[in-house]
Amino acid sequence: FPSHDTRGISAIINSYKDRIWRCRAKNCTNVGFFGSSDFVECVADSCNIGFQPSGVATFYGCVSFSSTSDGFLLSSTIANLSMVNCISYSNGGKGYNTSSGYTHTFINCVAHGNTGDGFDFQTYGMQVVINCLSTSNGGWGFNLSNQDTFLINCAGRSNTTGNVDTTTVPFVNRGFVALTADPYQNASGADFRLNDIAGGGAALRGLGIGVTGQTDSQDIFIVTGK
Repeated sequence: FPSHDTRGISAIINSYKDRIWRCRAKNCTNVGFFGSSDFVECVADSCNIGFQPSGVATFYGCVSFSSTSDGFLLSSTIANLSMVNCISYSNGGKGYNTSSGYTHTFINCVAHGNTGDGFDFQTYGMQVVINCLSTSNGGWGFNLSNQDTFLINCAGRSNTTGNVDTTTVPFVNRGFVALTADPYQNASGADFRLNDIAGGGAALRGLGIGVTGQTDSQDIFIVTGK
């Protein structure tokens, strides 16, 4: 894939999505990963912005950390981005910033220790957020200050402004868990697997949405950090 300017990996922009798998962008002064693509198990390390799609994109198992700005900037006016099993931590801006994007889906994602909000949906509503975890961010855990956001079986702890912004309605927030202890094995070592501490990781066991009719409900987020 071509690199240009100060971007790490820039997907070719055409009528088809590229596939980018297990790539790392490091110390990019613009964007680590840019374009319309399926990004799978990619890592943005110490860039200005970790990931910034320019068209319809899917992110699976991707990690952004130590960005000077946002971990994931979803600000293009595109719809239907999907984020699954992603982690955004220790970034200088927001974990996931949808400042001009809408109708995105977040499943089993984590935002931890970002300077701004963990998940910022304040300009556009109609976000779908399932089994996600937001902790120790400098703003809101989940900034829902626009209507029609769908927040199901999520959790938060120690976010400076609060776990969930509820100033604008209507929105849906069901099954939220306000944690009282650290839920991770070792966040400082980038291991975001759940621990077994009461009020922490133990409080999230079996509470995620699994497959209908099955007995093995998922935990609220369980992924090993990169």
